[in-house]
Amino acid sequence: MNRYTQKVQIKAAEHRRLLAELKELAVSVNRCQDTIMSLMAELTSANAKFQGQRTTQQEVKYLTILLACAKRKLTWEKQIASFRKRAPALLAEMTTTLNDKDFPPADELKGEMMQSLQLVQAALEQLQASSDAAA
Repeated sequence: MNRYTQKVQIKAAEHRRLLAELKELAVSVNRCQDTIMSLMAELTSANAKFQGQRTTQQEVKYLTILLACAKRKLTWEKQIASFRKRAPALLAEMTTTLNDKDFPPADELKGEMMQSLQLVQAALEQLQASSDAAA
């Protein structure tokens, strides 16, 4: 096997890895949206269940629920921060890959990358809408 063939195989593996990372990012963003929607529902339920005068025991239960929600929201915020770091790097790598004149990705891979990018974009838009509603 010559050097060029090896380089082609390496680039193809890099392209597949990048595509997998883009797909994983979309899945992770969707999971994050599910988490925030679940949190909002849990908070709404707790507020409805414990509205008005509460006994000390009810107050403790209510605050326990709020604390659990706050912990989940903190985890969610860390995930969002991670996305904000990962997404630009992935997009830069995708741009570099798509503009690679020596080893351009196959048309099929370009299509898959664009589809994955659209999935990520749609997931991020939904997440932003959920975040705005949660704020």
